[in-house]
Amino acid sequence: MIKAPFVAKADQSRVKALLLQFRKSISMDVMLERGEEDRYGLDASHSIVMEVWTTASQDPVISFTLGNDAAAGSTFVRLSRSDQVYRARIGGRHRYDFPHEQWKNQVLFDFSLQELQKLEIVTESLQYTLYKEENRWQLDPNPGWVLDQNKTQKVLTRLGTLRIGRIYPEPLPKVDATLRFVGEFLSKEARLAVDDSVIVEIEGVRYQSAASVLLPLTREPQFLRDKHILQFDPRTALDTIAFVAGEQKITLQQDLSNGFWRVLSPQGMDIDLKQVFFMVNSLAGAEAEDFVVHPQEWKPQFSIVLRMLSGEEEILEI
Repeated sequence: MIKAPFVAKADQSRVKALLLQFRKSISMDVMLERGEEDRYGLDASHSIVMEVWTTASQDPVISFTLGNDAAAGSTFVRLSRSDQVYRARIGGRHRYDFPHEQWKNQVLFDFSLQELQKLEIVTESLQYTLYKEENRWQLDPNPGWVLDQNKTQKVLTRLGTLRIGRIYPEPLPKVDATLRFVGEFLSKEARLAVDDSVIVEIEGVRYQSAASVLLPLTREPQFLRDKHILQFDPRTALDTIAFVAGEQKITLQQDLSNGFWRVLSPQGMDIDLKQVFFMVNSLAGAEAEDFVVHPQEWKPQFSIVLRMLSGEEEILEI
């Protein structure tokens, strides 16, 4: 939290980046001449005072004055209650030199995946809701296809940690979409104007942010569809693979003791294990690029039959 000159939530990323500089001892490599504070940036108009307290300390446990950056990644510093000037590697002046307002929380929506229960998206042409049910994300209205849980979680996680690009001083030019975030202790609404970038208005304040995260949400939710053709653990779930083309059938079986593959039938055939491993791993996470409707007269040229250790079969027609 920021306690002065105002009370507000601090930007966690900036504070952590600053404190990481003190995770281990910092050596002062050179003692410099005194009396040249202007050149070192340690005069009253340019210097930055850094002090760190613990909850139990009466006085700061770290206290120094920060000046300009020097050569080789070091910075001019002067310890409190000392006239000596040193060079030290403390992350550079840029980690400390922010206006007051920029120490405020710079995360746009600022929620965790655990906090969010529901996200409503409304535009002129569509309206849908992502909601959590029994720790799985669902879509309302039901689109008739399966939602990709990993992709949905990644999108929502990026949304919750999306940082402010910059303050947008003008009024919102239009409203292309409205996002409503709902959770037990979360209630937030954002209005979006979409162009090359996205302007977001939250509680009357407007920000310009990256379009890559927000823009897909303002369109049909097809991008969240689960496109996995097959999904299994090739080491622990798969028993055999059969290639069927007309009368020809080749069956491979995995040796569970070492994970190697052998030809089950026909006898006497050699295989390239490297190619087999590549094929199995590719099939285990295969995804479709798109979904198409083939004509009724379409016939596969060959089939791949995957038999699992559970006894279930998956048939891939190609």
